Amino acid sequence: MSSDLQIRRLNSRITSVNSILEGRINDINIEHDGFTLPEEIARATAAESNIQTNLNSEITRAMGVEAANQADIQTANLNISNEITRAMGVEAANQADIQTANLNISNEITRATAEEAALGQRITDEIATTALDIQTFQTAQTVHNTHIGFRVASTLNNNQVVNENTVLQFDLIPLGRRGYCLPDMSSYDTATREYIIPSDGLYVLGFHVFFNSAPTNEFRLKIVVGSIMVAVGGKFAYQTESITTTALCYAGERVSIQGGFSPNTQLIYMNDVTSWFFGYKI
Repeated sequence: MSSDLQIRRLNSRITSVNSILEGRINDINIEHDGFTLPEEIARATAAESNIQTNLNSEITRAMGVEAANQADIQTANLNISNEITRAMGVEAANQADIQTANLNISNEITRATAEEAALGQRITDEIATTALDIQTFQTAQTVHNTHIGFRVASTLNNNQVVNENTVLQFDLIPLGRRGYCLPDMSSYDTATREYIIPSDGLYVLGFHVFFNSAPTNEFRLKIVVGSIMVAVGGKFAYQTESITTTALCYAGERVSIQGGFSPNTQLIYMNDVTSWFFGYKI
């Protein structure tokens, strides 16, 4: 109950008591033919004073209750304000967490998109490579079915000491563009390092070698078909030498590259890219 309401009620009671007292005094005056009795008046005045004192005490108590209520209200308002501040802090923290989560999701989407694009590119590249491999295979198959020829190299990967009549170590048919033997791989004998002519005809024959030592005396290389020398190199071959010739060959004859007709020695570096031996039917 608010202090204003209590005070209004107390004032109403005071008014009511005063009215009762006035009525009592009037009754006393009437009873005594208008003469005031001092004792009755004194009692009434004392009663009124007591009532007024009680009313004042009641008003003071009510005002104390009102002050306590106001303090409680202020405390409650402070608690509510603190709770609102705390809730706002929690909300701000939640918003920060949401922003962080959104950023993480955005980064994850970006990363996934980049990976998807890279995967798509790899798939595209694989498809293109596969298509090229198919085309290369088809081309090779066409060549395989229509051409006769070979290109071979060496597994040595080191210097070969070559003397007169030494057969150069061409014992490798590399895979891919650097090597082939068409139409039949068995036409090249890697053990004896010789090409076996598959059918009669006119052939282009040649080689390229890398010399790994400087000549001090005469040294030559030659192309031999069967037992016949069909081409020979320079007298002082050095660094590299390439020879190409044509020859009429017959099925079953063997072709090789050998040291020339000189008693001297030369080092030739043999691998799959620096030295090679080739030929084809025309």
